[in-house]
Amino acid sequence: MFKIKLVALEADAWQLLERLAGRTRGRIVFCRATIDRLTTIKGDLKMLILTDTQECDLAIKPVDKKGNAAQVDGIPVWTTSDATIASVTPAADGLSAVVKAADNLGSVQVGVTADADLGEGVEPIGGVLDVEIAAGKAVSVTVIAGTPREQI
Repeated sequence: MFKIKLVALEADAWQLLERLAGRTRGRIVFCRATIDRLTTIKGDLKMLILTDTQECDLAIKPVDKKGNAAQVDGIPVWTTSDATIASVTPAADGLSAVVKAADNLGSVQVGVTADADLGEGVEPIGGVLDVEIAAGKAVSVTVIAGTPREQI
């Protein structure tokens, strides 16, 4: 088992995927993240790749300016930008949720908003996770016939 620390997130994540494509079997999942259950990637990647039959637990960790754990007021609200690609089901306390692939492939954003003001006011804060729903591995092959024609 090897560990990789990512510093520059987006560009490095895609380069990593290209390099590992030939070395991994099965799926690549960024969910703080495991690759084929063999490789752990450290770091907070702002993307999640699921196949069309997968789901993933999500959680929030509110922090202050110095990165210390902080509280939010009330129950955070979770959303998805396209429920036909992925749904999100929050826990009762709103501090976690499950994102689940829906019927279509594509990209979606899962968002969460919370109230940082612990008093009577409201100070909205939030976060977004990009989620890509990709086709799973092939399980069968369909043979498609063209239009019959006379032999030459």
